[in-house]
Amino acid sequence: MDGESRSQSRRRFLKTSGLVAGLTATAVTVPWVRRAGAADTITWKIQTSWPGCRT
Repeated sequence: MDGESRSQSRRRFLKTSGLVAGLTATAVTVPWVRRAGAADTITWKIQTSWPGCRT
């Protein structure tokens, strides 16, 4: 294999593996995003020595 075809092959491999990694990450995270939108809101109450804001 000469240098130019080797770099073309490497470039094709990197493009393909990047595409596959991106699609895999998207497929894994999509169900979590959908569930997060349907989640109930959580209200946190924290004890502090600062006075509360009055707006």
